[in-house]
Amino acid sequence: MKENYAIYFMTSVVMPSIDSITLIDGDYGGYIFNMSNFNVKEVSIIKNDKRYTFVFINTEYFKDEYIKELLNTIVID
Repeated sequence: MKENYAIYFMTSVVMPSIDSITLIDGDYGGYIFNMSNFNVKEVSIIKNDKRYTFVFINTEYFKDEYIKELLNTIVID
């Protein structure tokens, strides 16, 4: 019982509650975790077997259009 509780607790702390996932298509592939209860968006771009992560806190300021414009300016060599 203690082991089950410990696993449940660690999962709730480590794994955020994700409302939805948005796939990124274009020059780069990736995904966006939308976590409205934390007011956060986590963007992950995958290129050459590496993951580049950007975290946007306060989605009132970082609207989807702003994030899209920013992602369009990123160059990964």
